[in-house]
Amino acid sequence: MSQPLNADLAWIAEFLAAKGRPLRVLHIGNIANNAYNNAKIQRMFGIEADVVCHDYYHIMGCPEWEDAEISGDIGDAFYPNWWTANLNNWQRPEWFVQGPRQECLEYLRSRNAGDRIGASMAKNKLVLSYSQILSERSNGKPRDIFDKSNKNNSERLGLSRNFNGRLIRFLNWIEGKGTNDHKAEVLRDLRRAIPDPRSAIRLIRTTAVEPARTKESAGQSLSVADRIFLSFDEIWLRNGGRPIEPRLAAVPLKQQAVNSHKRNGIGSLVQFCRGGIAWLIARSCRFPPISRYLGVTVPVIAPSTARLDEEFASLHRRFFPQATSATLHEDIATARNRAVAWHDVLPAYDIVQGYSTDGIIPLYCGRAVYAAYEHGTLRNIPFDDDTQGRLCRITYSQAERIFVTNTDVLPSVERLEIPDSRVVCLPHAFNDGKLRKFRDANPHLQPPVGAPVFFSPTRHHWSSGDTSWLKGNDIFIRGAAVVANEGRDFRIVFVDWGQEAGLSKALIDELGLTDRVTWVPTMNKTQLWTAYCQSHAVVDQFNIPAIGGVAFETLALGIRLLTRIDEPTLSKFFGEAPPILNAATPDEVAQCLRRVVDDPVDHAGFGLKGRRWIETFHSAERTVALQAKAYRAMLQLNHRGSGSVP
Repeated sequence: MSQPLNADLAWIAEFLAAKGRPLRVLHIGNIANNAYNNAKIQRMFGIEADVVCHDYYHIMGCPEWEDAEISGDIGDAFYPNWWTANLNNWQRPEWFVQGPRQECLEYLRSRNAGDRIGASMAKNKLVLSYSQILSERSNGKPRDIFDKSNKNNSERLGLSRNFNGRLIRFLNWIEGKGTNDHKAEVLRDLRRAIPDPRSAIRLIRTTAVEPARTKESAGQSLSVADRIFLSFDEIWLRNGGRPIEPRLAAVPLKQQAVNSHKRNGIGSLVQFCRGGIAWLIARSCRFPPISRYLGVTVPVIAPSTARLDEEFASLHRRFFPQATSATLHEDIATARNRAVAWHDVLPAYDIVQGYSTDGIIPLYCGRAVYAAYEHGTLRNIPFDDDTQGRLCRITYSQAERIFVTNTDVLPSVERLEIPDSRVVCLPHAFNDGKLRKFRDANPHLQPPVGAPVFFSPTRHHWSSGDTSWLKGNDIFIRGAAVVANEGRDFRIVFVDWGQEAGLSKALIDELGLTDRVTWVPTMNKTQLWTAYCQSHAVVDQFNIPAIGGVAFETLALGIRLLTRIDEPTLSKFFGEAPPILNAATPDEVAQCLRRVVDDPVDHAGFGLKGRRWIETFHSAERTVALQAKAYRAMLQLNHRGSGSVP
């Protein structure tokens, strides 16, 4: 590693020594696991990096896809059901949070405040929310997440089976589904499961108060229990959010009891007792500020949205002076809806890094110094005349550092007139050391003797849609047909995924390649790496002249790679273009295929050269060092004159 990179990595330790804590970075958004992989390698070098993947569940945005040994059916790739698959005891790290935005933020608030139990409760809520999403999408109930066969999966997602078993029994009793004989046992178990009584009360709030308020807002009839919980809210509001003594909290309980008995007799009184169980827990635990947890969520004082709106409007007018009033208001409303809820979470981090278009979050919240990470984002989006396009253009133009990970978007950066001083050409984040270890530990994984095998894991999408999504699978298929017609022997293995896999199969049949082609289902990472090593060459994409995850992993494993690149641009971006079989047309593909077929054992040394290129130009050390250098400059700019940044 060069001296500058060493110095940039050393700064991370200097920051720790000066501040007495690690550098804290928040990564927002996780398409293709880019944020997860980036945070993972940053943590290897001492950065405390957290990832929020909000409202996005595609399998390639889930850490399971990257690190778990997955077996079994996960269902829809956009909404994978992790409870129907075996993950071999793999567990998500605590620093990665995925789910609905509000629940994600609740988890981060608790975790950053050091509220371990609150964070655990929030994580449980996240998992239960996703379970509900799956249930709604399947018009039924997903596999029981508390089933014994799913014990490891439920615990991996943040659920303790023992705790949630008690929780379910407790909620069933409140709803009248359990017998009174179990009451004492349920309460005892619940108290053991939650040592801090405040968490028990908070649990009641999230499972009883909030649903009651939702029913009230919708004009639905309320049960006695609903009215009791809402009464706590009213007391809390009247008291200005200050703690309330249990004796005062007892007032609405007594009144509800009297009214219930008068209206409906002893049966209603029993229902009242069920509804008042939260107060009983609080009273027995001698915990005075009951309203804080039974009432509505204590609102965090946010900056005036009117002021934030006006500041953003001023910025918007600079970029789009001809925009109509309706357009301006629509764009502001979209930015506000996406960002304002984050305002109290962002200050817990030294650096906020928005992926794709998520840089709008720190920008709207008034965070002047933030980073924007593009992974194909700048190809077309900032030039579209719609809300997303306009917000994207503003986001990247205002970002203090832009991490460009795709070489083909450099012309877009110039078109946006972003100064070179704010642009960092950054290799895609991935742990090359992990691939080296895999390759070294599995020398027996070799291509078969006989007909050369070409493995293509790339998504099939080549006929319609946005250019940035197209893979050019048809270019490879047509090139393969040319070589096949020459009588050369080879085999192709395709991964059967992508919205146009059917079109690829039809083209293969049309060109007479069917007998040479095998289709396999989607694979986890270990299975993919095994397939790479057992192939004579890996085939990626031929539409955009850039390289991504498939290419980097192939090169790191020392396997020949066939794809399309722009060699001069890659030389500028990395310092040297990677040694690959470069092709953009069927004829060029055919020429590359011939080179592999004629040299099956790779006497030319493409595989070894590729591995060395990764170690020099695309290592985890280099990726983290480049970001550390940018972070240091950002913090110095943010604290200019304070002398507080090492």
